Amino acid sequence: MSKLYARAYKMELIDNIALRKTLIGVMIGLSISVLTIVFLLSNSSTIKDENLQLNNDIEQLQGENNVLESSLIGYKTLSLHQGLMLSTNIKTVTDNIISELDKIYYLEDIPLSRVEQRYIHKVADEYDIDYENVLGLIELESNFDKNAIGYNTNGTFDSSLMQVNSGNQEWVESLLNRECNLMNFKDNIDVGILLLHYYSDDNAHKGFTQYNRGIGGARKYYRNNLTYVTSYSKIVLDKVGKYEDRLKEED
Repeated sequence: MSKLYARAYKMELIDNIALRKTLIGVMIGLSISVLTIVFLLSNSSTIKDENLQLNNDIEQLQGENNVLESSLIGYKTLSLHQGLMLSTNIKTVTDNIISELDKIYYLEDIPLSRVEQRYIHKVADEYDIDYENVLGLIELESNFDKNAIGYNTNGTFDSSLMQVNSGNQEWVESLLNRECNLMNFKDNIDVGILLLHYYSDDNAHKGFTQYNRGIGGARKYYRNNLTYVTSYSKIVLDKVGKYEDRLKEED
């Protein structure tokens, strides 16, 4: 009996020890869980603080960005205003320059636009030809009719404002290194003033007579008359003098 009792008692002690170990393990596990929760809660608070700080930083950056955008809009508006002011000033200066140039070459009663008269003046200046010489020549040749065409007995014809003869077209095109339409305003002026430059002479009558008759015709006329003065050259120079006086009045 005593042996059985001793064995039962021993088994009970073993069970108690096992139970205590289990309880201790559970308590340790609970303690670890509690510590983990406390740690997580502590870290959660830190993370919240960091997130709050981050949100504050983002809001500050957004505020600074809004300020920059407002400044940029203001700068763009100012730049646009300055650009408009500059454009207005440039236009005013340009208009004043054109107005002053108009006094040099523009005559209202000539049936050519400001742009056309300006072009004639420009080309004449490039070839060192007096502007009034070109105007006087054009008035006599075509009376400022851009569509004027004159037919000659030798089969050639004269075109537009400066009545450029078709016989001169090929060699003048070789000088200009391009094809020309003699009924085109700019081409007619380019070719006509080039010819006037080519025929020009210190003797104005000789220059205009050569433009009218060609060099060969002018020489023939001179041999027969011992002068280059013709009715053509006298009329042109009379008109040149008229335009010279007109341009002085405008100036």
